Amino acid sequence: MKRWFSQLLRGQVPGAFVLAGITTFVASQLVTLDASRRGVAYSAAEGLTLAEGETLVSHAVGALDASSAHHLRIANGVAGHYHVAHDETVFILSGTGVFTMAEETHSIGPGSVLLIPRGTVHALAVTEGPMEALSVFAPEFDGKDRVFVD
Repeated sequence: MKRWFSQLLRGQVPGAFVLAGITTFVASQLVTLDASRRGVAYSAAEGLTLAEGETLVSHAVGALDASSAHHLRIANGVAGHYHVAHDETVFILSGTGVFTMAEETHSIGPGSVLLIPRGTVHALAVTEGPMEALSVFAPEFDGKDRVFVD
């Protein structure tokens, strides 16, 4: 399993396999048996538009008690920051970039999966974009738990 994740992060796992895994994971995150919290269906075709000068736009796809999913479009990058109370998993859908986490850098692109533990400083520089991604936070993210660093 560790080897598979290592290959996945280096982009050596076939795209169809990654897409199937992402689809299964997202479906499991957006469907619930609790009648008070309905699952949602979201099409990336609905898209996100960056206004002139905007660097990031986010659309909350859906939320459960334990997690939330967000569709992101990123123009240039995201400055170094961390989340105090949230773990984040990011699936890169399009675009390329350089991702820095805990002082290590990785080239990323479509099919890359980023597992970011809470409290870990991370940043992104988009090299070809804009970049689109699906970000899943646990627990549910309200947009406020983001601490930027110098």
